[in-house]
Amino acid sequence: DFRDACDAFRAADLGDGFTRFHFSIKRTGNYSLAVSTAENRTVYRSVLEIVPAGVSHLNCRAFGFRNTTVGFRGVGYLLVADRFGNAYDDGTRALANLSAFSVTFKEENQPYFIQGVAGAIGEYDAWEGGYEVSYNITEAAVYAVSARWVSWSVPGSGDRVSLLPNRASPAKCVLAPPGAMGGEAGGTWALVLKGYDRFGNGAADEDMAPWTRVALSRDGRAVGVEGLVELLDLDGASLRVALALRAAGRYDVVVLVNGTQ
Repeated sequence: DFRDACDAFRAADLGDGFTRFHFSIKRTGNYSLAVSTAENRTVYRSVLEIVPAGVSHLNCRAFGFRNTTVGFRGVGYLLVADRFGNAYDDGTRALANLSAFSVTFKEENQPYFIQGVAGAIGEYDAWEGGYEVSYNITEAAVYAVSARWVSWSVPGSGDRVSLLPNRASPAKCVLAPPGAMGGEAGGTWALVLKGYDRFGNGAADEDMAPWTRVALSRDGRAVGVEGLVELLDLDGASLRVALALRAAGRYDVVVLVNGTQ
């Protein structure tokens, strides 16, 4: 019931057949969202996860980055559109100190480009409509991920696949201590754990069971972490760990599942 949850609720016609809804949630939590016509026919249903201000879990997740690692080679999943072709939009907050981040996709030695600078190398991988991105970031900062519209023909089918709508669509992701995504130093950081095999298939729920434990160390020594508050099963073997860190910096994150690292 948005009347209980929202300070403001309004709709704006974007001019391209879509309607964007703006709302302000007073309380954190999980909300179900249903869009109905005047005849009460449900045309869309989804679930919103509202997190505290300063936790950029939703901002980063808009383009599917998980397990972001600073200073090491990592893998992120770039989810550019849903199954209806609608691009994910991340314009929820303005972030300062933006730097460029480059991604290049290749399929059968044919390059497809997503704009940027900074020396990231990407590999094409079909994964629920997304793309696997390998990157090497050496500095913790807020990066702007800008993707330009790209389309190409599927060999032998005559169909054209659009990577994004024909307009620039920026996303923003906070690259924080290894494996962490979140707000300012001393605030709450959100760490999303997701298991994949080398083909991009998600791990089974039992492989990311509730007995997972997360330990942080810095310079080879264990770090006392204030407020290891939750291990949440998000969807299909994803766990979100909320941490309250006292200082920004580089941390080693060790994940133990049933005693196994």
